[in-house]
Amino acid sequence: MRNGFTLLELVVAMFVSLIVCGVLVMLASDARALFRVQPETADLLQRSRVGHELLGDEIAAAGGGVQVGSDPQPLVRWIPPVLPYVRAASGSGGSDPETQAFSDRVTLISIPALAPTALVDVATPAGGDLVPLVRDAACGSGGAAASAACGFAEGQRVLIFDTSPAFDVATVRAVDATSIRLDPGSTSKIYRAADQARVAAARVTSFSFDPTQRRLRRAAGDGIDVPALDEVVELSFRYFADPYPPESPRPPPGESNCLFDASGASRLSLLPIGAAGAPVELPRSALTDGPFCGVTPYRFDADLYRVRRVHARLRVQAASAWLRGFDPRLFRVPGRAISLSMQVPDMVVEFDIAPRSLQVR
Repeated sequence: MRNGFTLLELVVAMFVSLIVCGVLVMLASDARALFRVQPETADLLQRSRVGHELLGDEIAAAGGGVQVGSDPQPLVRWIPPVLPYVRAASGSGGSDPETQAFSDRVTLISIPALAPTALVDVATPAGGDLVPLVRDAACGSGGAAASAACGFAEGQRVLIFDTSPAFDVATVRAVDATSIRLDPGSTSKIYRAADQARVAAARVTSFSFDPTQRRLRRAAGDGIDVPALDEVVELSFRYFADPYPPESPRPPPGESNCLFDASGASRLSLLPIGAAGAPVELPRSALTDGPFCGVTPYRFDADLYRVRRVHARLRVQAASAWLRGFDPRLFRVPGRAISLSMQVPDMVVEFDIAPRSLQVR
């Protein structure tokens, strides 16, 4: 009987041990990668879904208009509810310069269902803060408590608009039986009953991209934006338009506005018609070349009345740089990942929404 092992047996045993250890290391490495990658992938999916819902819900609601009174109409009959810039309440700051257009921000305006709405009684002075209201059937439809101020309440965000066409976003500071009082200087022009001037509680939401902090930011019309989504590396919007000129808002007979001359002829030309009359994309240059509507400092390009569809693109990345690689096709911001198994590529969400309230001519 022999004692010990031969050299050949020892070499074979060591070789088998190395194979077993290698397999165990590989399994441990795969488990480690799975432990880090799977939660980050789930988080990336969740943040992408949240971003899609935030943007999609607001875009879909854009243009919801007056639903009470004798003349219910989508908001686009008066003003464009999709703006390629940030628009805040008058006097609050935070608005982008007038007549500009940006690809990484948007403001969406709508009047919620059954929101307080009233006609403006007499001409409001430019730069004033008192808005007298017409006491008609639509005013105070919410009952006795609401009728004291047509349903308006202190702190509400309101939209003042007419067919001149122009609009202001403001905040209600006080109410009484016949009027509402806004922040001083909230009205940029004289709003006349002849221009069907109205005031309504409105939803005004702006989204913008902060490339420095890599965040999607959201504002509620007060000029103060707050972070809505982190680790965003791209946000862009494209706008698709009805090739035919809009048919409203029209001025009173014999008068003109930014859309129609005194004879009633449109100032906007026919755009190239796409297949089956589908909306055509508006380049940013078309949104800054006039004719311009509204009153300084809140003028806007007349082509915004044509917008019928919005295309949004949102790109979200993994929070940890150790889970991002170097391939620019997969990662907008390169990271320090050392292996393919430890990489979580950026997630891109793209969608088109044609708000129902904008499907008018």
